[in-house]
Amino acid sequence: MATRRGDPPSSRQGDAGKSRRGGRRASGRFQITAHALDGLLKHEAEFLADALSTHFHLPIPRIIRPFPTELPQLDLHIERLDDVFETEGDALLHMEHQSDHTPDTLPRFLQYDAALHRATKKAIYTAVIYGPNVRRAPSSIRMPGWTYRVHNIYLGRRDGDRVYRALQRALAAGTPLTSGQRIDLVFQPLMRQKRRPQAKVFRDAVEQAGLLPEPDRERAIGSLLVLAYHVLGETALNSMVEELMATNLLVKVLGEHIEKGFQQGLEQGIEQGAVQAR
Repeated sequence: MATRRGDPPSSRQGDAGKSRRGGRRASGRFQITAHALDGLLKHEAEFLADALSTHFHLPIPRIIRPFPTELPQLDLHIERLDDVFETEGDALLHMEHQSDHTPDTLPRFLQYDAALHRATKKAIYTAVIYGPNVRRAPSSIRMPGWTYRVHNIYLGRRDGDRVYRALQRALAAGTPLTSGQRIDLVFQPLMRQKRRPQAKVFRDAVEQAGLLPEPDRERAIGSLLVLAYHVLGETALNSMVEELMATNLLVKVLGEHIEKGFQQGLEQGIEQGAVQAR
């Protein structure tokens, strides 16, 4: 059965190499819903826009909007698609986040992209964003008569601590961040770190993003929350959301989605808790 957006990462099967972690469904007060996640994905699409081409120098068209993957024709055992975006030129960008690489990684992405193309008949660009544990990985499968190729981004080659300190200095001085620095701010949790655990890096990045002017602030925080969902799992995301509830940042990030999405999640959490208590 295909995974629907908003399902917990722990419910998605068949991928030991994925970067998501966590076992049980979140048991806190808030549970991310498909509606709220859609709001975050819109911020991610706006934030990334042309970042893959300008910052990472990949031949990928500008991102326009998230692409809905909950299509009936995509119900073909695709358990773990990360993000799919519509791009200029009527194409799709399939973006995956990986903590490691296994012999099954590229064949699995090939299966995803073939299914996505069969359902949409659109050209598909695939970008694989590797975390701190991967410095090199294959980018193609070559067969007689055809080649499947993805674009690899190795964030683990960057020094996350150095990036964090540089951003701190710029923000403390009130210096406007360049587009490249804003991209570094969001992706620093996937860079190599010496001391800080990844969850702490995410929280530090959200704190830095909160100092950005609008609309960069909302787009950066939304992107970080989506990234945390993919990398840390739903439980960690819900914990980060609860912390943001103490500020007005979450209201600005999600807007109407907070009332529709997180209120729904709150009601679901209360209902599940009541069932478990019986």
